[in-house]
Amino acid sequence: MKEKVKNINIKDAIINNGIILLLAVLVVYVSISVPTFRSFSNLKNLAINAAPRVIVALGVSGCLITKGTDLSAGRMVGLAGCLAGIMLQKADAPGKIWPNFPQLNVFVVLLICMAICAVFGLINGIVVAYLNVPAFIGTLGMQMIVYGIALVITNAVPIGGYRDDFTLVT
Repeated sequence: MKEKVKNINIKDAIINNGIILLLAVLVVYVSISVPTFRSFSNLKNLAINAAPRVIVALGVSGCLITKGTDLSAGRMVGLAGCLAGIMLQKADAPGKIWPNFPQLNVFVVLLICMAICAVFGLINGIVVAYLNVPAFIGTLGMQMIVYGIALVITNAVPIGGYRDDFTLVT
């Protein structure tokens, strides 16, 4: 039984993967011209900075694969960050947003934030699937709602004074 040999068209491969090839050329160039780019600390820094974006991209890619879109994903990450930041402020932090909030474990707070964002995602799904609202419109509306909630709960002021156990996780 003969195996079929697949012919590779180099021109099509370059056209279909141009951005990846360009990124690879850029990485090689910067690696040669800036020696510290290849260091372990820089690779660690790149991984730490890319991790949240990869998580959001994986979630949104599910929508894109099914020919939909989710415009609210980034704002939900922002809301989760605001909630986590507020809940994980030091008890004696100046300008603490919720002064009487109990000191919870970091992972409990992160689970609470994920649960809240999951509820917003469920609402997105219900609006799109059962109310037949186009995903673009439904998630655009949810984006505005989530942004408004984040502004209200933070009083539109920066959050600071984080507990040490939270700064170790982030």
